[in-house]
Amino acid sequence: SLSEFGLSQTIEEVCEDISKINEKLDIDFNTDLNGVRFDNDIELGIYRATQEIINNTLKHSKASLLQISLRYRAGTIMLHSLDNGIGMSTKNTKGLGQESLKNRIKALKGEIEIYSSKGEGTITKIKVRTKTWLMIKLLIVDDHKIIRDGIKAMLSETDSVEIVGECENGKEVVPFLKSNKVDIIFMDINMPEQNGIETTKEVIENFPSAK
Repeated sequence: SLSEFGLSQTIEEVCEDISKINEKLDIDFNTDLNGVRFDNDIELGIYRATQEIINNTLKHSKASLLQISLRYRAGTIMLHSLDNGIGMSTKNTKGLGQESLKNRIKALKGEIEIYSSKGEGTITKIKVRTKTWLMIKLLIVDDHKIIRDGIKAMLSETDSVEIVGECENGKEVVPFLKSNKVDIIFMDINMPEQNGIETTKEVIENFPSAK
């Protein structure tokens, strides 16, 4: 279910199921959410909007391919779709399901643009700002600077992780946690002065919610 598995996995499963059931329409879905979660009303709204796009394509477009992408950038969810169907006139969308889709996005205080013309397929672009940008606050603990730099480089383009600090050894960790909010600690085991195992025990004693 949506509440259990999240937005990206639930939509992916729906697309796969419909592609298997309906031989006339192939749905290509891609996303970079990677498990990022949002407020329930936003997840439900985006999920329902995706369902409406699929239903409208099945009912009206005569398309053989529907491409759907779900992206997350700087606190904004972007849902884009493109089909290779017969297209339509965007001046008259009554009975084509577009008004319901527009109202749904409006309820989320989002933006929606629909581009289409006869014989050219339909493009839908949706943007919804999240109410809360759920960033994971990460502390890196490793005595090797090259390792710390490598982790930072690897996560530099990830919108869901914020690196809030670095520590060179275990003794620096607890003092850092006393003055900074941290959700997850990425820690090496073998370090001088105080190793990762000793530090982990100390952190759990002082901060039971740390991971």
